[in-house]
Amino acid sequence: MSIPIPILCEKKDFRSMVARIKLGQTSAWIEKKTKAMCVLPHEFYSWNPEYISTDKFPVRIRFKIRLDKLSKDGKHLELFRSPLYNSWGWAYPEVVGKELIDHFCEMNGKDWEESEAYAVENNQNVRIIKGTGFHLRWVGKTTCYLAEKYAWDILFAQVHTPDTINHAKLAKICKGTKGYDPQEAPQVWNDFRNEYRAMDKMVGEIVNTCADKDTAIAVISDHGCIPAGDKRVWPQKALVDAGLCKYRFNKTDGNYYLDLKKSKAILTNQPLPDYVYVNLKGRDPYGMVKPGKEYEQTRQEIITVLNNLRDPHTGESPLIFVNRWEDMQSLGFGGENVGDVVFFFREGYLWIDSRMIFGPISKQEMQSWSQQPVQQYDGYAQHVFCPWAEYMGMSNRGTFMFSCPDLAKEDMVMPDPVWMIDAAPTLARICGIKPPKDCDGKSIIGF
Repeated sequence: MSIPIPILCEKKDFRSMVARIKLGQTSAWIEKKTKAMCVLPHEFYSWNPEYISTDKFPVRIRFKIRLDKLSKDGKHLELFRSPLYNSWGWAYPEVVGKELIDHFCEMNGKDWEESEAYAVENNQNVRIIKGTGFHLRWVGKTTCYLAEKYAWDILFAQVHTPDTINHAKLAKICKGTKGYDPQEAPQVWNDFRNEYRAMDKMVGEIVNTCADKDTAIAVISDHGCIPAGDKRVWPQKALVDAGLCKYRFNKTDGNYYLDLKKSKAILTNQPLPDYVYVNLKGRDPYGMVKPGKEYEQTRQEIITVLNNLRDPHTGESPLIFVNRWEDMQSLGFGGENVGDVVFFFREGYLWIDSRMIFGPISKQEMQSWSQQPVQQYDGYAQHVFCPWAEYMGMSNRGTFMFSCPDLAKEDMVMPDPVWMIDAAPTLARICGIKPPKDCDGKSIIGF
């Protein structure tokens, strides 16, 4: 009895065939347009995204199918689908995106099976390790490929995997947090070692392939990470009590939501500091605060009430450096998106999440956090602290390493802090070009 050759159809209709594959065979690329969950701007501030399904942004995806098992009667089969690759909207020129997928995304080994395995792995630790390794290999290979094929002056590659493992696992190796487990800690330390070995291998591959004696090389991170401690804070409590922030109750789903039309102050959680925006007339969609005197009075009131927020157990403030944005420029904060008021959390404290700002917030949650704006919570790790923050042996400082042909060989001692805003003018100086006109930092070296 011959084994049938399956035909994959989009519908129960032979005319919608997308592939015809034999046992053990991999299909050609299948390309389809699909509706996707897209990240779109929140109605109030574009840097507070919400996930919604939309018909306006169809995504062109490419994938392959491999037939792994097939019974002789055709009743039982096992298919392996590659990851779904978006071939549009992320590369310029667009043909490069398709080219990279064609060149690197062949389903020819453990890389692609791992990419699928980590996405469905029930164990979060296993999923993170497999996923970061896959990502680093991909970036290394694609960067070298592009640099060898296309002429370039500046080669830039970015990875996010250290941030992933820090958030997920740093608290597990820090004694004093609820997330710490002495039995699990040795394995987590090993996971960190493997992460940085993979990072080192990726950097080495790029440098060995793309650099020569005249190449300037820099390895930079924008922040470190520290355990967040076990206390969570709802700063909205102070704003609500002062009448600066209002919530409306939705009878349909029984939850509370931030009332943008009646709130003078809008708090947001950011990757580094936290911001409070004054709901300003002429700038914001639901602006209710007049520019000038009322604006400044509102800012001062926000600063005062946030500074007065206290941990009922210790009496200390869970926030530090609550200031106007212009008073924080020395730390690099500025630009059109910066909040009207900027603050950091004190080490050991952290916000709940963005849902507890905009909603939905249940009745039980609203009652609980209104009564106790500082509560015990599970251990976690974050970087929404001062750039120099240190806690439980960990640091929030970033990394700035570079080498170039004309740099003196003797060791350089930097008596002053190096800020992230110094990176661009420093690299521009190394390359012998003028820094961008709107750079706020300065070069840390001179020749």
